[in-house]
Amino acid sequence: AFGGWLDRDRGVVYQPGEQVPMVRGGVSLVALWGAMPDPGKNTLVLDNHEPYQGEPFTFTATGDRQDEPGTVSGEMRYTPVLWTITTNLYGDFTSSSPYKVSVAIDQPGDYTVKAVFALEQYVAGTGWQRMGSNVTLSENLTVKERTFALSYYRNHSPEDATVAPGGEYPAGTLVPLSDASSVGLTHDDFTRAGYRFVGWNTDRAGNGGVMVNYLMPNGPVSLYAIWAPEYTVTYDGNGADAGTVPVDNG
Repeated sequence: AFGGWLDRDRGVVYQPGEQVPMVRGGVSLVALWGAMPDPGKNTLVLDNHEPYQGEPFTFTATGDRQDEPGTVSGEMRYTPVLWTITTNLYGDFTSSSPYKVSVAIDQPGDYTVKAVFALEQYVAGTGWQRMGSNVTLSENLTVKERTFALSYYRNHSPEDATVAPGGEYPAGTLVPLSDASSVGLTHDDFTRAGYRFVGWNTDRAGNGGVMVNYLMPNGPVSLYAIWAPEYTVTYDGNGADAGTVPVDNG
């Protein structure tokens, strides 16, 4: 862009239509040209296109010639000014580079990040002025649902480290629990001779446990099989010649 005429002898810049004082010997004027930005060189970069819900991610907008200080009237640059994420998140970029924003989204789903770049023109003696012409860039991202691992431990002894994966679940999920004879994703047989399985417990040494469903917490969880020893009950009729032998339950 044409930035005016420079009088080298006096260091004065004249714009078209201004009067130039003539001096003895004449005046030498040199055309000044201001650089123009390329909108195709504006960029919007996300550091993570698939963050988990609640996980911060960062995006950086960079405008062509954004850091130019301005020397010649008429030169231009693009500066990031506004950002939005779909419809519910928005804000202004900082007043100087780097134009970087960090946010976290709590709800899983597909989103679009947009950055608005303003075209600015340098005016000698005034500074950078916005021209009212904007360029918008966008990037898509998917916020993934955060899940946590559930693990089943056989727990035949305090040192037993045998474990079966139980899957990944979001917090608040009511997880149907495995039976001791077919545990986890690998369907391992955790049954124990001489013992009866009484449920799953987060405490290896706990008493009793959950048998049917488990409410997944906001974090990974380890469940330990709880066992109760089984004993043999023998009934001696002690000379009886009639009657029915009791049936035991439990």
